[in-house]
Amino acid sequence: MTLLLQLYQLKTIIQYLRNLFQKTKMAFTLFLNKTSVFQSELPYEQLIQVLKENTFEGILSSTAHQTNKKFIGEIDNYRFKIISAQPKTAMFCVFEGKIEESINPKISITKRFHTSFKWLYVFWVISLLTVIFISTPTLEKAISQAIPFLIIALAIRYFIIKLLFRTAEKNGIETLENLLKLKEID
Repeated sequence: MTLLLQLYQLKTIIQYLRNLFQKTKMAFTLFLNKTSVFQSELPYEQLIQVLKENTFEGILSSTAHQTNKKFIGEIDNYRFKIISAQPKTAMFCVFEGKIEESINPKISITKRFHTSFKWLYVFWVISLLTVIFISTPTLEKAISQAIPFLIIALAIRYFIIKLLFRTAEKNGIETLENLLKLKEID
């Protein structure tokens, strides 16, 4: 019964913090999701052709494949979902694009943190919080242990976003800009 009470109190604390962020208009997302709009100098058909020639067709978890292509992913007529084929940090950023067919096509590219890594991180945080609340005899001790853990978890999240995601995003966008002759608009 005490575990249910502790979980209910944790839920109440989380709701309070969520309301506090909403009232103070502090925007906080656990993992970034940014969209940018670009315009290409290439015509639509050539843009698709260049993208297909430089993309190893495979699922986004195909990073173990050795390829001389610049990207790994899927390309349809008006959409693509790719990651950079560069080693190490490239798999953290997924580029999802929508292409508008025209002479100088506009491409809307959404840069997302890879879903697999999101779920690994969330599972890690939830499982360790569960261990803390189950193994601690009193709610006060559990909260006193959970708060430093959450601070460390947010610091790790900052490290992941700042170094790994941003590096993958920067390198991938530079490659896309050079390959497809893109210029950011808006």
